[in-house]
Amino acid sequence: MAFNHDSRWKSNALSKSLKDFGYDLFLALSIKRQNPEEKNRPIILIGHGSGGLIINQCVVDMVQRDNSDDREILDSLRGFVFWAHRIEA
Repeated sequence: MAFNHDSRWKSNALSKSLKDFGYDLFLALSIKRQNPEEKNRPIILIGHGSGGLIINQCVVDMVQRDNSDDREILDSLRGFVFWAHRIEA
C-alpha cells in the first residue's frame, strides 16, 4: 500500500498538521485491513523525510489511544525503515 500526502509548502504552512497526517495514515491502514486474512498480515512501514515523521506520529497516537483497532495494527507492526536526505555543507 502506498500512502501519499501533500508535502508541498503553501504560504509557508502545511494544510494539515502532523497529527492529522498520522491519523490519515491510521485510517488508510484500517481500511486496507478488513477481513481476517488482511488483519493477520505483517506491516513494515517505510518513510522518507516527512513520511517518517508521519509514521512516528501515527504509531505514537495509536499507543496513546490504545483501543482495539489500534492494537490490531500495532500487533502487526514488524519493522520500520526511514530515509533522510543527507545535507552537505
